[in-house]
This record gives sequence, structure tokens and C-alpha cells, in this order.
Amino acid sequence: MEAKEWFDNFCQQVELEEKCKEKAWNVWESVSLKIQETSKNTLIPWFICAIYVTNCDTRFNSAQQSATKSSCSLSKLLREAKISMVEFFKVVKQFSSVWKVGSPVTDHLTEVKKTFCISAALFHKFQRVMPVVFRGCQDLCDSEERRETLSKTCWLLYLVYKGWNSNQVKELMTAFNLLLCCVDYVHNKFVQQLQTGEGTNIQESVHDGILPNLCEELTVPLSNVALIYSQHFKPFLEKFFEVQGNARNLVKIGDLNSIYEEVYTRSGDVDERDFFDKNGYLWIPFNQEASKVEHESAGTLNGGTPCTNTSLHDEFQPVLDSSKADSELSRNSFPQSSSSLTDLRTTLEERSHLPGQELIRFWGSCRRNPLSLIQAKLTSIQDCFLKGFDDTAVCEGDSNISIQIFVLAKKLYYRVMEAMLLAEEKRLSCSDFSALLNSEAFHVSLLACSLEVVMADKGLSWPTLAFPWILGILKLEAFDFFKVTESFILHEPLLNSSLIKHINRIEEQVLENLAWKLGSPLLKAMEIYHPHSDPGAVGSVQQQKKSQPLDLFLRRVNQLAYHRLTTLCNKLDISDTLVGHMWTCLEQSLKLQWQLMVDRHLDQMFLCAVYAISKVVGKEIQFKQIVTVYKRLPFSSAQVYKGTSCREQQSIIEFYNKVYMVTMKSTILQFAPNKNPPVSPAPRSAVRVPGKKNFYLSPLRSSPGETLTPKSRSSFSFGESPGSADRESLSRINASVRAAVHSQPKVPQKRLRFDDCDQTEPGPVLTNGHSTEKETGSHLNGTRGSKEEEEKEDES
Repeated sequence: MEAKEWFDNFCQQVELEEKCKEKAWNVWESVSLKIQETSKNTLIPWFICAIYVTNCDTRFNSAQQSATKSSCSLSKLLREAKISMVEFFKVVKQFSSVWKVGSPVTDHLTEVKKTFCISAALFHKFQRVMPVVFRGCQDLCDSEERRETLSKTCWLLYLVYKGWNSNQVKELMTAFNLLLCCVDYVHNKFVQQLQTGEGTNIQESVHDGILPNLCEELTVPLSNVALIYSQHFKPFLEKFFEVQGNARNLVKIGDLNSIYEEVYTRSGDVDERDFFDKNGYLWIPFNQEASKVEHESAGTLNGGTPCTNTSLHDEFQPVLDSSKADSELSRNSFPQSSSSLTDLRTTLEERSHLPGQELIRFWGSCRRNPLSLIQAKLTSIQDCFLKGFDDTAVCEGDSNISIQIFVLAKKLYYRVMEAMLLAEEKRLSCSDFSALLNSEAFHVSLLACSLEVVMADKGLSWPTLAFPWILGILKLEAFDFFKVTESFILHEPLLNSSLIKHINRIEEQVLENLAWKLGSPLLKAMEIYHPHSDPGAVGSVQQQKKSQPLDLFLRRVNQLAYHRLTTLCNKLDISDTLVGHMWTCLEQSLKLQWQLMVDRHLDQMFLCAVYAISKVVGKEIQFKQIVTVYKRLPFSSAQVYKGTSCREQQSIIEFYNKVYMVTMKSTILQFAPNKNPPVSPAPRSAVRVPGKKNFYLSPLRSSPGETLTPKSRSSFSFGESPGSADRESLSRINASVRAAVHSQPKVPQKRLRFDDCDQTEPGPVLTNGHSTEKETGSHLNGTRGSKEEEEKEDES
């Protein structure tokens, strides 16, 4: 009778009424005949289910026509048993398979799930909103205690509002807009109390507080929040002060707790104050690394990595979803206001999951039809994705959600590939892309990008699924993934601004860190085309080769590095002259000493450059000051200044002293006050000419003093008196004209260049080991890279 003893002890802990206890034990005795669990740890969750079912039957007895107060809330049961809400939902699902629960239990469980899904997603986002609030009020939040007080006050005010107006917060976006109103109200009251000691007046306009800044950073329409404020939140404040008067204060935790306790005692099953307990039953078990980054990247609003400017809908996903009702919540809880998002989803849903006739035509035009390769690769990727998604997903979601994502991604994959090939065919008058279409890395990269877009579009970018999760699950190299991102944006016009920002941000992750991992094909390409040890040792033929993917990648790294360097220097109030020296040092480290980047982060390079140059010129800035300012930047990352390498966990100062300074000493000393080294020009992108379609101006890449006519060509003079010399010149002119007429026309360079190779066949050869076939084809440049490559061709 150990089970009976365990059951009685647990009921005593939760103070369960004797009548309810007896009914629950009867339920348990019937269920115990059908299960195998015998240990205490496995039986307690089943005890909770038996008590929960009994409570629901008692509270929602059909003869009573109305709910009565529960003798023991669900929160109390889970808190005492130290069982998470997610685990409870799993066990109660098993429980319902061996015990026929009534409709009151089913209905109540569905409502609890919906409430938990919305609240968990909302609190998850709330945790990343508050650092933005703290960043804007340093005096108000100068201690951890004050920050915690402000956060809890905002959340409690929202819970009180929800308790008074529960029907208004059953839709996720409405709930989030109301939460923003609560944050704005509490912030304003705290500021007023700090300045004047008073803060009881109701704010008339949302434009007077921090809401405009929050909405801008969250890409939430201010007009929507303003509507919620005027129609719902402001009337709530007026009603509250009319009923309560000055007896209670909406910005005091004690008063808010007492108000919420009344609401919770009356109708609540889940005490949502417990979301703040990281060891509690409501805490969502995100992966450890994502939680660490989330905690340390104060002032960022991303899902798992700093500075991911994703829109609000990218952050929301139900935490648990094991019923049709929950599945509907998953699909319908995300904002649908963006026409581009709706157009993309609608287009994909209406499109066939089979390749179109144009794609089949392109495949048939190849010397080696890629159909069998593509089918085999899609099958293997589908298996990897479905297994990885189901194993990694935070919740028990709809069992078909992973399949739905993959089907939509496959449709998008076909759609973008077709658009790419049609554009190239029009530009080159060529339909044979054998090398590109037989490249496994190309197909994996394109499908990975499609999967990432679909997951973001459906609002499934939780930390456990956040980029670079897709790279790991598909065993795809970050450098290969980079090659498709720009062309993906260029050839899919239905991507909205949020999805484009999402792709750009994950591309930044590749540029700053992911592509520089040990063993990456980027490093192999750097050894070939940019050897750091002895450039003269590389053969002349090899040095003449150019890697367009690598050149584009390094150009983008330089642009990103320069932007971040100047952002930091502006915050440190460093002169333009000194910024030029720092940029030169940084560029030299990336170009000549690129091995410093292996298994490290781009930001570490410019932090070291700022400190080194300021020190050598006599304007020393303390490293602590540099790091303090860096932490406040939107793209900051804790791994930059805490652990600099996967191989050697050093702080940024240790890295500077032991590695950076040893390697860069000679370069740094060139900037001593008595020397005048040349300064590298700032990287610039092509500028679009207003009013001109596809017309761009790029920076001058050659000196205006160079001879315009190449010395290898003949020079001709006109207008002089006739003579034998002129007849010889005329003959040479005629010969040149005839040679030009019969010569092969210059073939335009392909834009879909996935990697470099000998010009033996129109397609790419991969340097990462996926293929050994030599091809000329195509580098997937895209919106920025392709324009710059066209300009290079025009200039030549």
C-alpha cells in the first residue's frame, strides 16, 4: 500500500478536501489497473491527473450550471509536485487514454492550454522587451532590484487587467498590445514618481511615453497599440480609479498582488506570477545557450542571437499543442496585417507541390538531368528535418506541423529556383545549367533557406529552432548557405520586410562568426586565394584565379566590420582621423592575418583595433570603457568579451595580450605619432541613381591618371598627310576589324555562380567537397553582390 501512503501525503501537502480526496483515490484505483508505473516519482503525476479530473467534475457539475471555487488549484498541485506545465499536459494526455474524462474536463483543459500558450509566448517576448525599457532609463533602473521591481509591476498590471477583462485578451496580438500599454503606463508612473514624487494622472496620449520607441524597435504599428489604449486600456484605468479611488495604487507591487490574488482565487487555475520563477512549473525549457544569449544581450529583441530585428509574429509560437483547438491557436494567433506575408503564404498554399513545367524544361536541357539527384536529396532532407524538428520542438505541437512546413518550403524552393533560372536564361540566352543543378550543396542551401523563411513566416522561430539550427540538422556549411541568401531575396518578390530582415540578420551571423569555424570551406578557400603565410609561395597561375563567392563574402565582411567599427567609435567620440587608422588596422587583420578570425567573432577584431590604435597614438581608452559601450550596442554579443574562442575560452583582454598583439604588433606600430602610414579607404556600396531602373554608381576602382589605351594595343593617328606609314596603319585597322568580326563574342559572366572552377563547362565546381566536377557557372550573388559584379564587368 505504498501508493496509498504516497497519495495521502501528497493530498495533505496540497490541503485537499476529504471528499475530493476520496473521489480522486477512486479514480486512481481504476486507472492503476491499466498502467505499469510503480515508483513514487512516476506515480505523482498520475495522482495530479486524478485530482485534477475530480476537481473539474466537482467545479463544473452540469447540475450546478455554474463553476464553483476549486478546493485545490492546478498551480498548487504542480508547484507542490515540482512538475512543469508541459509535463502535465503530456501525462494528462496519457491519462485520458485509459480513463474516460467528461466534457467538463476536456473543455477546461482546452481553455487552460490556450491560456498557457498565449501567456507563455507573451512572457517570452516580455523578457526581451524590458531590456529595451531599461536601456532608455538608466537612472530609474540603476540596480538589479529596481529592474526586477519594474518588470514585475508591468507584468502584474497586465495580469490584473486580464483578470478584469478576460474576454479581451484571448487573441495573442491584442494581448501583446495591451501588455505594451501596461509597460508604458508603469514606466511613466515610475519616472513621474522619481521626478516629482507623484504619479496618479492618466496619460492622455500614447505619444507622450516610450510606446513610440518600443513600437519602432518591435516593428509593431503604433496606430494599433494606440487604438487598444484608447478603446480598452484607458477605460480600464478610469474604471479602476472610479471603483478603488486612491485606496490602491496600480504601480505598487503590494496593491497589485492583492488585487490579482482576488482575481486568481475567484477564477484562476494558473497563477501567472509564477512565470518569474525560473525553476517553477511554468518555465519553458529553452536550450541553455539561447537562454544565456537572451539574458546577456540586454537591449536586443531577437529570438536567440543579438540584433535579430525580427518582427513580432516571428517570436510567437504556442508552447504546447496537442488538440485541434490548440492547432487553430497556432495558426491564428499571429498577425496577418502584412499583405506581403499573406500573399506569400497564399501563393505557396495554392501552388502545386510538384515542380513546374519550366523547371522540368531546365532539368531536361542539362547534359546530365538532375531529376534523380534532386528527388533523392529532397527525400533525405525531409527525413532529417522532420526528425530534427520533432525532437527539438519545445512543445507537443500539431503532429503535422513539421510536414506542413516542409511541404511549403519545398514549394518555395521550386518557385525560387525557377525564378533564378528564368532570369539567367533571359540574360545569357542559355538554358543549360548542368553544373549548378547537379550540385548537391546548391540544392541543400536553397532548401535550407526556404525552410528558414517558412518557419519565420509561420512564427516558429523559438530559440530551440533559431538559426543556425537548420544548418546543423542538414549538415550544411554556413559559407555555402551564404551563397544563396542574396539571390533568394532578389528572386522572391513576395518576401515582406520582416522576412528580408530575418534573412539579412542570419547572413550577418554567417559573416561575423559561423563561416569562420574550424574546418569551414571558407578557410580552405582563403588558403588558396589569400594565403597568409607566404604569398610568394603560391604559383602564379593560382594567384591569377579569382573566387567570386569569396570576394563577395570578404567584401560583405568588410562592410559589416566598418559599419560596426564606426558605430562604436561614434559612441566613444573618436575623431574621424583616428577612425581611419583603426579601420586600416582592422582591414589589415582581416586581409593579411585572417587566421585570427578562425573560431572567433568579427567584433573581437574591431574591439582590439580600437584599443590598440588609441593606445599607440597616445589617446588611450581603457578596455573596460570600450566593452561597456559595446555592450549597449544592438549587435553586441557576450561571447565577444567573455569567451573569445571555441578552442580557448579567454576573455577579450587575454585574447588581445596573448594572440592579437603578438600577431598584429608590426602593423599597430606603423600608426605611432612620428609615422604617417597610408589609410585604407572606407568600403562603399553601389548607389542607385534616382529615377533610373537598375542603374547604379560604384566607387572608382582605378586611378584617373592611368593610360586609357592599353600599351598592348596599337595606337592610330588620323588627319595627317598620306604616306606609306599611313597605308600600313590602315592595313592594321582593317585587319583588326576583320578579326573582331570573326572572333567569338564575349560571353557574359553568369550571375548564378555557386563557386569557382576552370572554365571547362558552364557551371560551378564546389571547393567544399560536395562535388569535384569543374564548371563555370554561377555564383548566387543577389541584390547587392550581383550589382557590384555587373559594375566590375562594365568597367573592364
